[in-house]
Parts: sequence; C-alpha cells; structure tokens
Amino acid sequence: MKTTSIFTLWAALLLAVGLATPALAAERTVELRVADVNTLQVRNLAGSVRLVPGGNEFVIRARIHADRQDLADAIELRRSDSRGRAEVVVAIPDNLSRVRYDGEEFRRLDVSVDYLGRRVRVSGATGERLRVDLEITVPAGRTLEMRQGIGGIEADGLDADLALESRYGRLRVNDGTGSLAATTASGSVAVTRFRGDVNAQAGSGSLTLDGVLGGVHAKTGSGAVNLRAIDGDQRAESGSGAIRVEDSAGSLTARTGSGSVRIEGLTSGPELNISTGSGSVTVSGNLGPVRQLSVRTGSGSVRLDSSTELSLDLHLSTGSGSLRVDVPTISNVESGRRSFRGTVGAGAGQARIATGSGSVRVTAP
Repeated sequence: MKTTSIFTLWAALLLAVGLATPALAAERTVELRVADVNTLQVRNLAGSVRLVPGGNEFVIRARIHADRQDLADAIELRRSDSRGRAEVVVAIPDNLSRVRYDGEEFRRLDVSVDYLGRRVRVSGATGERLRVDLEITVPAGRTLEMRQGIGGIEADGLDADLALESRYGRLRVNDGTGSLAATTASGSVAVTRFRGDVNAQAGSGSLTLDGVLGGVHAKTGSGAVNLRAIDGDQRAESGSGAIRVEDSAGSLTARTGSGSVRIEGLTSGPELNISTGSGSVTVSGNLGPVRQLSVRTGSGSVRLDSSTELSLDLHLSTGSGSLRVDVPTISNVESGRRSFRGTVGAGAGQARIATGSGSVRVTAP
C-alpha cells in the first residue's frame, strides 16, 4: 500500500512537470544562392540580419525559430527576378496575422508592420513565436538592399553599395567601402570606418559616424548626432538632440530644434551653417577657409575660436548678452549695444551670427 502510494505520487509529479514544460522550439535552416545579378533585394519580417563579405555570388542562410515545426517548415525563401535584379522574400503563411518576437533589444514591443502587402501584428507577448535570422554573403562590387521589419542589421568588411532599412532595430556598419544608406524608424545607427558617402536617418534614435571618407548626411527626429573624423562635406540634423562634430574636414551644416552644437578640431570647407532653436554653439578649429558662415540660436551663447586667420565681413547680434571680437586687426567697425559689424582680414567671406539670448565671442590669431 505504501509502495503504491509513493508510485502514484511520483506519477502525478512527473505528469505535472510534463504539463508545465513548454514544447521544444522548432528550428530549421534554409540556404539560397543567388548568382549572375548585380543587385539583390531581401525582405524579412522579424529577426536579426548579418552581412558578411565573400565569394562571387550572394548566399542567404536563414535560421528559422518557431514554437511549432509545421510553422518552421512553412517559412520559405522565395525568389523573383526582374531586369537584372533579384528579390528574395522570407515568405510566411497567409493566415499568420500575429507574431511573437523574442529579442533582447526590445523591452516592450507591440506594433503593426506592413509586410508583403498585408498587416502583421508583432508583439513581445502574444502571437505565434517566430523569428528568422539571416546571414547574407555579399560579393565585392555588388548592391544589396535589405528591408527588415523588426530587428537589427549588422554589416562587417563589405565592399558593396548598401541600402539598409529596419522599422524597429539598430543598424551597425563597420569597415566598409561603397555607398551607404541606413534608415530606421526607431533605433540607433552606428557607422565606423567607411569609405564612401553615407546617408544615415532615424525617426527616433542616436546617430554615430566615425571615420568616414566621404560626404555625410545624418538626420534624426529625436536623438543625438555624433560625427568624428569625417573627411567630406557634412550635414547633421536633429529634431531634438545635441550635435557634436570632432576632428572633421569639409563644409558643415548642423541644425537641431533643441540642443547644443559643439564642433571641435574642424578643418572647415567654404561653408559653415549652424542653427539651434535652443542651445549653445561652440566651434573651434581651422576656420580660415570659411567664406559663408551662419550661426543662429534662439537662446544660448555662441563662441567661435579659429586657429588660423579669418577673412570675413562679420555681423553679430544678440537680444540679450555681450558681444566680443578678439582678432589682431579689424576695420570698418560699427558697434552698438546689441549688434556689431566689422571686417576681419580681407573680408573675403560673409559671416552672420545671431542669438536671441546669450553672449557672442569670436577669436582668431
């Protein structure tokens, strides 16, 4: 009787554990090779994407994760071709309308994604658990267009033209050559050591570009913009966030709706345009080549410190604050309580500096 009771108890415990333990997740790997095309476009609903160099053809390796084997088996890499271009989509079942996405990069996720002509709800809590992680081998000299619904994209060591897009996810590009367009609706963008023009945009998120040999356009709706060691003309924009530029060369436009602008070690091109709705502006470096300079802030101080001689027709104004110009020689001076005008050097260029509230200081040897 005692033995029977013990056996019955163990059986009940094992049954309870079995019922409490979730079914093992299903995994499946699919590979597709795409040869004889210069341009490949890839679309994926949710997962991570890693781009690597190599070979003479595109190779797409998809690792599919799902709760059910039949769902994993239903995922396909579907290819179509048109005019020398190939498109590969990660095809999901037609009846799949809600997907649960497991990703550490999102603490809360509940969004509707337009994918292949229909809306799919992606959540971190409910729906069919599914993610497709891609590794794509990109041959040198080709073009890849990657469109991702949910999840990050990383590229390392590529010699290719890239157009990367994620609705929700971080974008990272390292040691690349070619041209780069990196866009995310929500997430950060980081580019390090890239030879070629870069266009980086985020609806909400920070932008960091370091070591770019080429022109740069960095724009975010909300977030900081950080540029360092850029050799080319630069345009940095933020709806709300600070802008910082270090050790760069070229003409520069920096605009933010709210936030400070700090530029250090600049070897300026002929144009320097800075504006902020509210925030201080600090610029230092070789400003001698500047021929068109405009600095405006609604509220904040402005300081320009050139390491070389200036040649500018200078106009300064402030609604409330001091005006100071420290240069060896200046001519044609007109000075008032809230404005200052003078010719620095030969006056080869034009400079307009204005603040609604704050001091203005210009220094040069």
